[in-house]
Amino acid sequence: KPFTVYPNPSEGIFTIRFNELPTNNIQIMDISGRIIQELNVQSEVSEIDLSSFTKGIYFLTERNSGLVEKLIVQ
Repeated sequence: KPFTVYPNPSEGIFTIRFNELPTNNIQIMDISGRIIQELNVQSEVSEIDLSSFTKGIYFLTERNSGLVEKLIVQ
């Protein structure tokens, strides 16, 4: 797995830790598939802030690997 996201679930602040060099192809989507954020990752550890969004399920996708991680905002 190229990255780990924690804590999950959270109140909207997530940390993403990459196991290899980060990619700029990271997107956050809502449950309907609409892209709500695109991440320009510059380091192996980055923060995602979804605290201004509605509570619910979001998806973090890494397009190069096709990996999808479910994010739960509570």
